Amino acid sequence: ASQAGDETRAAAPDQDRSFTVAKAPATVTLGNLSHVYDGSAKSAAVTTTPAGLTVDLRYNGQQTAPLMVGSYEVTAVVADDDYEGAASATLIISAIPQTLTFNPLPDKTFGDAPFPLTATASSGLPVSFNILSGPATLAGATLTITGSGTVTIRASQAGDETRAAAPDQDRSFTVAKAPATVTLGNLTATYDGTPKAATSVTNPSGLLVVKTYNGSSTEPIAAGSYTVNATVVDADHHGSASATLVIIDLKTPHEDWRFTHFQTYDNQGNAADSADPDHDGIVNLTEFALGLDPKSPSTIPATLTLANGSMQFTYTRLIAAVAEINFSVEQSTELSTNHWTTLGVGSESLPFASDGTRHSVTVTIPATGTKRFVRLKLTPKQP
Repeated sequence: ASQAGDETRAAAPDQDRSFTVAKAPATVTLGNLSHVYDGSAKSAAVTTTPAGLTVDLRYNGQQTAPLMVGSYEVTAVVADDDYEGAASATLIISAIPQTLTFNPLPDKTFGDAPFPLTATASSGLPVSFNILSGPATLAGATLTITGSGTVTIRASQAGDETRAAAPDQDRSFTVAKAPATVTLGNLTATYDGTPKAATSVTNPSGLLVVKTYNGSSTEPIAAGSYTVNATVVDADHHGSASATLVIIDLKTPHEDWRFTHFQTYDNQGNAADSADPDHDGIVNLTEFALGLDPKSPSTIPATLTLANGSMQFTYTRLIAAVAEINFSVEQSTELSTNHWTTLGVGSESLPFASDGTRHSVTVTIPATGTKRFVRLKLTPKQP
């Protein structure tokens, strides 16, 4: 500011004053911040208000737009004489997505040969495999089965600097037990009062086999025939077999009868042929021959009837005793031991009793004369 004065006044000293004009604020907006890698540089989009302002745009501090997969810090600063403003954001270049094709795996049987695993990635990159669970081992892409069960395999592709990891693909398959053969042996044994067991051999060898005899796990002792069922019990094999075990009793029926009633095979004591432990007047030899109980008083199971001019003598005997005892029906007109004659063998009935062990024999005798005596004679057979 100045005053030059006049004819009476001197000029006033000048006075200077200054002020600042600040830059007007401008807004900066960043866009186009998400991209997928395609080999070309990727830039953010910038708009300003007011429009058209020059902006200094940098990526992680560099002016060059990025090319590779990654995240980049973007800064935008207005470069103008009259406006100022700035903005920041993150620009992301994503890896190229990829997918896997891993077809279902067929079921297998333990013992099947090793087999290759195959899967493809849409990127063409190699696929890797690993076992998530189950009885198998992996060498590269070759799978070897080590047992029965369920095997689960995972196929993976981890990606690279430009391709994203593919979503994993899991596939499961079942390994069935392998068949095994069971061969049963030692199926004929001689009764000796000890348990008798069938033997078993498996192929493959050494497998555990569980056996039952007529449905029981207990090995049989008594003479007889037993259905043997053998089943393989193994984590990786299955198989079974059946056969008949026969325990042969080499004792005579008479000896078995003694053992049943007296728990001894020997002809002595209360078990002796001549003994009469129940005091019914019938010795043990006769009790055996006629199928009676030597410990319970009995009567001779025989009848004599008269019909149509003849007599019929009928008696009951133990069928098993026929192999050891000679049965003969004799007649006489007097009781003298020198006048007995033997009659025919007679006719046999079908087996009866609850166990089918006895039958009856009927002998027909002519009814002549004034008197007749009839007797049943039992004679042990000679060995």
